[in-house]
Amino acid sequence: MNIRSIIACAALTISLMAGAQAPEAPANNATPGYIPQFFAKKVGNKLKPTSDNLFLPPQYPGGEDALHADLNKAVRYPAAAQENGTQGTVVLNLFIDAEGKVAAISALQSPDNNLTGAAVQAAQKLNTFVPATLNGQPVGAWFAIPINFRLQ
Repeated sequence: MNIRSIIACAALTISLMAGAQAPEAPANNATPGYIPQFFAKKVGNKLKPTSDNLFLPPQYPGGEDALHADLNKAVRYPAAAQENGTQGTVVLNLFIDAEGKVAAISALQSPDNNLTGAAVQAAQKLNTFVPATLNGQPVGAWFAIPINFRLQ
């Protein structure tokens, strides 16, 4: 599978997810009993939200602060982007597999290909995540992270 087909699959997945209706519950996925609507459609009305069957997204060891600290250490501002004065935010979508490893990376938004490449290289160096869970079982899930590139 080449990079173009991976990006095409990621774009299709994102567009399908974007078409899903917004959940009626608060956006806090860690709230007990919360099941995103796109999962609720798949399991039907038989599944009642309890602490045993809720969806919990992937978590980075040490939390969001540790994630941003590790990304800041790993990111190298590309020389070409510095020379051109290019800056902005790259939003990456990471697929965290059931083992907590980054299995796929796609760019959702980027001002420049050089910045995208630097962000992808930094994301590949991240530690293993705590995988998402559904019904108490580890599952793969997408995880979006913004990476800011600013010149000083």
